[in-house]
Amino acid sequence: MDCEICGLFMKTHTLTKHHLVPKAQRKKFGMKEFGVRNRTIKVHKFCHAILHIIFDNEQLARDLNTRKKIKRNPIIQRYVAFIKQQSSNFYVDFTSSMKDASKIGEQFINDR
Repeated sequence: MDCEICGLFMKTHTLTKHHLVPKAQRKKFGMKEFGVRNRTIKVHKFCHAILHIIFDNEQLARDLNTRKKIKRNPIIQRYVAFIKQQSSNFYVDFTSSMKDASKIGEQFINDR
């Protein structure tokens, strides 16, 4: 299965579940009533880390609570374009280190 953020398939990387409404924000935003409480998308570990580095839980719950909203976000679009320009070795090298995810994430935060 492909990552629902970057769209890339990498058989060596397992996908993780990203809760579209972070658990810590569900009560605050009243999402239980809207049936989005347990909605998730499947993403690479690195892409998942990038989401949480660039956006805080409140932003994720309020502004990025669907796959479509995530994919349409200009920062995520720049991130995806960046990832797709890299060689496959880049992704393999960086998935092992969340420190590297932080460095990449900071680049996109600073470009806002």
